This record gives sequence, structure tokens and C-alpha cells, in this order.
Amino acid sequence: MACADLRSCLPVFGYQANTANFAGYEAQITAHPRLGLPISPYLTLFSDYVRGWFQNEALGDVPRLPPLRFGGEIGFQWAQWRGALRYTHALQQNKPGNLETNTPRYDRLDLDLSYDWKMSNYRKILFFAKLSNMTNTTIRNSTSFLRNFAPEAGFSALAGMSATF
Repeated sequence: MACADLRSCLPVFGYQANTANFAGYEAQITAHPRLGLPISPYLTLFSDYVRGWFQNEALGDVPRLPPLRFGGEIGFQWAQWRGALRYTHALQQNKPGNLETNTPRYDRLDLDLSYDWKMSNYRKILFFAKLSNMTNTTIRNSTSFLRNFAPEAGFSALAGMSATF
């Protein structure tokens, strides 16, 4: 079927500013235990949440806001080495706003490792490796316009280096 014009083939959206209320928080706490070893470990716990609604109740909730998220990270630094294992849990977004879809909960696990080789004050090479979304979870990001068509990437591995001189 041919389109009579571009508007009949593609959805058209109009946006209009409206007065809205927001409530939420962002929290993070990090502990650096001193173990008397040459390695410096740390533990971070974090969480964030935001809720938004329009003052005109007929408009409902503000769209594309993230759900409640929380998690933790455990990491270390030892000489030029750094590493971290990070876990994030996000609840279902069941207040997505008018004409938006709910997004399911997810769990995400990431691992980072790097070595910072400083050859002089002006030259250094950073070697790094990252494993992302190690649980290979399908993550539909509630803040994305494309969440129903293009979820975030599944499991991925990245290794590389960066030079500064």
C-alpha cells in the first residue's frame, strides 16, 4: 500500500509543556575499609528514584522516567590496577505515562578491570577490559523512545587501550 503523503506513513507526535510535580531521591554511600594491606578495597551501595505527575490530572504521569533502582559495587585499587563488580536491580516501571508502555524489572551485572601504566608525567597507557550485562538480561530502558523496538545490548565484552602523550 502506497502512502498518499509522509504523514500517512509515519506517526506524528506533538509535545506541549505542562506544569508537573516531581519527587524523588538519589543516594550513595561508599566505605573504604583499611585492612593494612597494599590493596585498597571499597564497597558502594546506591539507589535512585523519581516520580513525576502532571498537575492536570487528566494528563497522568510524566513519561519516560526511570523506575526505582538500587544496587552495589565492590572494587579495589592495587598500585596501577583497578577493578570493580557492579550489580544493579531495577523494578518494573508501571507508571510510564499516557500512551507509553510498562517496562519489566531487570538485574544487571558488570565487571571492569584496568591497568594504568604511567611511563612519565606526560605519557601513559591505560589497558582495560569490561564485561557488560553479564546476565544477558533483556533490558527495556523506560527512558528510551525505542524501548519496544531496541532494548539495551545483551552480554558484551570489550578490551582495549588508551594512550596519552
